[in-house]
Amino acid sequence: MRIARFLLRYRWWVVACLSALTLTGAALAPSLQFDFTPQAVFEGNDDLLNYDEEFKRVFGYQDAVLLVVLEATGGDDVLGEAALAWQVRVAGELQALTHVQRAEAMVLLQVPRRIPGVGLAVGSQPLVPAALTADTRQRINEQLHHLPLVDGELISRDRRATKIVLFADADCREAARMRDLIARVKATLDRSPLPAGYAVHLSGLPALRMDIVQGLREDLFFLLPVAGGLFLIILLGEFRRLGAALLPLAAVGAGLAWTVGLFVLCGQELNIVSNVLPVMLFVIGMANCVHMVSRYGEEIVRTPRRPIGAARRTVRFMLLACLLTSLTTMVGFASLLAARSAVLQALGLHAVIGVGLLYVSTITVLGTLLPSVRPPRLDRGAVRDHHLHPVARLVGWAGHLIARNPRRTLAGGAVVVAAALVLARGAVVNSYMMETYDESHPGIKTLRLVERQLSGILPLEISLEADREQAFLGGDAYERTAQAEAFAAGLEGVVSTRSYADVLREVYAGLTGQSYAAVVLGGSTAGGQARLTLAGQIARRTANLVHPEMFLSADGRRARILLRVRDIGSRKMLAMIATLTNRLGEIFPPHLGVRACLTGDSYVHAKAMDRFVRDLFWSLVSATVVIFCVIALLFWSLRVGLIAVLPNLAPLLVVLGYIALRGYELNAGNVVVFAVSIGIAVDNTIHFLARFREEIRLDGDVLQSIRRSFQSAGRAVVLATFLIVAGLSVLLFSRFVPSRRFAELTGVTLLSALLGNLLLLPACLVLFWKPHRDKPGADGGAQVQAAFTPDPAPTAPAGDAPTTPAAPE
Repeated sequence: MRIARFLLRYRWWVVACLSALTLTGAALAPSLQFDFTPQAVFEGNDDLLNYDEEFKRVFGYQDAVLLVVLEATGGDDVLGEAALAWQVRVAGELQALTHVQRAEAMVLLQVPRRIPGVGLAVGSQPLVPAALTADTRQRINEQLHHLPLVDGELISRDRRATKIVLFADADCREAARMRDLIARVKATLDRSPLPAGYAVHLSGLPALRMDIVQGLREDLFFLLPVAGGLFLIILLGEFRRLGAALLPLAAVGAGLAWTVGLFVLCGQELNIVSNVLPVMLFVIGMANCVHMVSRYGEEIVRTPRRPIGAARRTVRFMLLACLLTSLTTMVGFASLLAARSAVLQALGLHAVIGVGLLYVSTITVLGTLLPSVRPPRLDRGAVRDHHLHPVARLVGWAGHLIARNPRRTLAGGAVVVAAALVLARGAVVNSYMMETYDESHPGIKTLRLVERQLSGILPLEISLEADREQAFLGGDAYERTAQAEAFAAGLEGVVSTRSYADVLREVYAGLTGQSYAAVVLGGSTAGGQARLTLAGQIARRTANLVHPEMFLSADGRRARILLRVRDIGSRKMLAMIATLTNRLGEIFPPHLGVRACLTGDSYVHAKAMDRFVRDLFWSLVSATVVIFCVIALLFWSLRVGLIAVLPNLAPLLVVLGYIALRGYELNAGNVVVFAVSIGIAVDNTIHFLARFREEIRLDGDVLQSIRRSFQSAGRAVVLATFLIVAGLSVLLFSRFVPSRRFAELTGVTLLSALLGNLLLLPACLVLFWKPHRDKPGADGGAQVQAAFTPDPAPTAPAGDAPTTPAAPE
């Protein structure tokens, strides 16, 4: 009560302070940062990331490689004279850019060749001559037949696509520098007009990730205003007063501004998992605001000329009711702090902070400004008779009917849950690296083009470590490496393979003039070993041409087999990893002194996302237990906690069946829905139970208390749920598949929870509530009892002078 008096006695000073904080947060909001690097997404999986990082330091950073893909869309191919001239000009400009260590392209390629008459001296000749003539196409094609590491890698075998590969330095893995490099690459392409019949695409993991970051930012600043406009329309239709409709938006807007401003000041960033957080916090905050404005509408009808008193009673009641709902939502998110994934921990922390600040903004902004606007348009007699609205009459009638048939209601609910569990057996844990976009997105189309024709993008690495120097230039280790590579090449989902064995064979073929297929290195013969040694020496002497350091360390103790794979999903990828790991164990038994293991972005993603989803599941279980324990503690009744379980767990099981029915899979975005929804869905249960406790103290009649609770709180419960679902529906316009899926599944969950509150909750109250415990003062929850007990008379509290209603709007 002291808080209510303080807010209303000094309300204009409070408003001034709140306005200053809000304007400060809003000014900081554009500086909010996004991070979609693998380090941010998979942080917390240190065993995977540390080894992957160390491996990349030795062999290069595949996640810092950009691709400029030229595609022939007309009648000519990429070996046409105009296309070659464009490639020569653009490749030269791109390789000169700052932070580009080197570039690879068909038009830049220098092919190692032995210099006739000078022993084993090796020179080079360009694949594409400086002077383009009529027979250039034929000469290039002839040479490509002898360069299998180029044909199908830098240029497609049908000659309809080619790529320029840009290897950025390690510093460009930092988001700002990579963004700057991508901008300069795009500027270079814009300055170089394409010949007719061709298209150019920018791809590679950094380009895809930067596109996602930009999309996240655009989504945030587009969808929040859309959600606000939608809420305003709905609230105007419901409250029929502009002031009453604007106040919830002001309260939630203030809380969001404080939250985002705090994130900026603390250097916190949003990622691909937490990008829905601002919209989600927006709709969560609206629920409590709707309940509070609705309550004020009831109170002002009782004392129509004393808005200060009505506001004081509203704050008095809603202070603890909203605290309970906010606390349970915060507990749901706080459960994520127990996960191993740093991304989940950050999501949990950010959400807890956001929900807490929204609670403060709801109480302070509405508590101070409610007396200043015209209240929701309600009829005084209607409030006294508990006929607030057609919705209230409908849910009141439904609640009363269900309360008369509780066992049939619960039996029907059990049948629905059982059917959902049968469907849920088809739900599987699976996640894709590029699940952010659907197949129609230009970035995904380019990825598929590169997978089909240019050896792919997504890396899966085999790391080989020997216990002695130059081990991999020995015939046995060389043959086993080639054997492992051949096995991997035959696995479903593998697009291309490359190892030092391929590089040495191509070097030897260029040196001797033999065809690549005819070259045999290594083996148990002295000749084979001599050829392998010679190829290794020549490769090091021509390192600036063939770059053997990408596949073999200088001391010969470490080797790499690069696999590029399709985005086949974590489930199939884990199966591939298991198959490959077993086979590597057979090819490199322990006594050989060679350790073979897997790493790379595809490996880290599959392993980390599998852990991620399982972490989320156990976080959900712990959150569910804690939430209902908190409800039991705050209501000072174990029975209340148990009664709240069924109406809120059943919807989660229903949605699990819905996921399987829709053919969706349990990926990170879909499983986050459960952790989020359990915290949101229980809010309406708490508001209803709080009102039920207030009503049952009047006469102890459970059935009549249920009827009155539905007629009064039922309208707000339905409206709050409708508002949240409507607000989340704006995410259906997001360009990101996880955001759209999140909106769909959360909407289904909350609508199911609404039915749980309207159907299962009254049935549970009839069957399991004990009326004799509800006599005033009978339980130990004195604070809860005081907060949930209405004022004894509809007169203004002492000190409240009659106040003229606010001027018409």
